[in-house]
Amino acid sequence: MPQAGEPQAGEPDSGSGETVDERLARLERELAELRAARDRGPSVLGSRDTEQVRSILGQFGMARSVGGAFGTPPAPVVAKYLSDPPRPVPAAFRLAGLSWKWWEAFAILMTFTAPIALWLFVPKTLPIPFVGLLVVIAVTRIRAIGNRSHVLKWGTVAVVTGVDRVSVGTYFSGITYNNVRLAQATGWTVERRWYSGPGHVTDVAYTVDGVAGSIRVRGLPYTSGVILASTKNPAKARCVSDFPYDLDVDSSGDWVSTVRPAVWIGACASLLVYAALVLGTVWSVGTLWLA
Repeated sequence: MPQAGEPQAGEPDSGSGETVDERLARLERELAELRAARDRGPSVLGSRDTEQVRSILGQFGMARSVGGAFGTPPAPVVAKYLSDPPRPVPAAFRLAGLSWKWWEAFAILMTFTAPIALWLFVPKTLPIPFVGLLVVIAVTRIRAIGNRSHVLKWGTVAVVTGVDRVSVGTYFSGITYNNVRLAQATGWTVERRWYSGPGHVTDVAYTVDGVAGSIRVRGLPYTSGVILASTKNPAKARCVSDFPYDLDVDSSGDWVSTVRPAVWIGACASLLVYAALVLGTVWSVGTLWLA
């Protein structure tokens, strides 16, 4: 029920000659004009345009939804234009798929330390975790690298049609993070920082070539990150924050290798861990099962 003094639908707003419906239509028209200006060609929305969008959304009561990653001021929105798929995927992007993952290291550590009493009393069971970890990690990594490469090769910028916040972690339920490095995207720009706080699960609906799809973004809240969806298989899509490297293109619209040194260091560390798992598997199987 509207409070006293509030204009109702169709009534003139106090201090202006337009009704509430006319005002909403005007604000929607201004937003559409700004989007059209952005989409007409390579451009960067400057601070003046950003403030105009913020002002318009503020009149809708939505100003808090416009912001940069991690609550920082929004970065300029840069339009990037991709070449027609299929496009080449740099070998560096495929190799960078071996980037370090803390959850993977934690899973390996817990697998070998939690049942340590079992290894001491029944040593013949020791090869089981080695073989199991190798199979799980190999399948997970190969699948992730394949999906990312497919999206990079066949992907195009999808049109986001809906954002639904599924859950937010609390002390009693969901996921919370403690000093974990997470990524959040604003447009094409991805910011990565150490984060402690609740984990968010967001469903993002999109369309590509008239085909609808959706992806689930985990970690930090989805803001306005670019969604790349495959034109060959629209069900395959990734937010730019899902890639361990920044995505940039050259003048022809093809991908440019932008892998940071920290990613290469993490990939080398992952390879060392995998080498240790392979050696442990060979030794334990040869000593305990085949001897």
